[in-house]
Amino acid sequence: MMSSPSSQVPRTRWPDAIFPYVKSEQLFVGPLAPREMFTKAFAHAPTIRYGGYGFNYQYLGNSRSVAGNGAFPFSISDTAVGFPAETIALAGTRGVRRADGSLGAGEYVVDPPTASPRGSGKASGFYGEGAECGTSCRSLPAAWAANRVTIAWCDGHASTKNPGQLDDKNGDGVVDNGWFNTLADATPGI
Repeated sequence: MMSSPSSQVPRTRWPDAIFPYVKSEQLFVGPLAPREMFTKAFAHAPTIRYGGYGFNYQYLGNSRSVAGNGAFPFSISDTAVGFPAETIALAGTRGVRRADGSLGAGEYVVDPPTASPRGSGKASGFYGEGAECGTSCRSLPAAWAANRVTIAWCDGHASTKNPGQLDDKNGDGVVDNGWFNTLADATPGI
């Protein structure tokens, strides 16, 4: 479900890949997300905007071209997701925020708590870089209601978790990418 290259017109992203199966643009609109999150348009309906939910692009598919790095772009197959019931496919996202709280980038992705070994394609290790960022370049999970992040898992079920749970899969107090890395592995750096 990775995005198409930025040179493609119209540009496709993960909602375009899923839309034929759900046939409702409203499913891609986070009902409590701020309107500033609705910046991306559907390829099939360029006047309709979506936002509030982000794709786990660091582990599931990244369309960036990185000069001299043959690991990009990448997309993994369904069978490569070892633990689909424990791997985030989509989650509420705040995007990358600048120091003043304004949206800098990343409004359609969600980053794991630490840079993945596969990489994001940017020096920051996260979706954002440079002027897009404030204290972090991470596209953060968003708890739009009741301090819970809405999550769609790779096996198709949905649930919610508080943001701290997403940053520490095994609850040992050490930040890990266990809910993102397709392996359900809470070892730091995986």
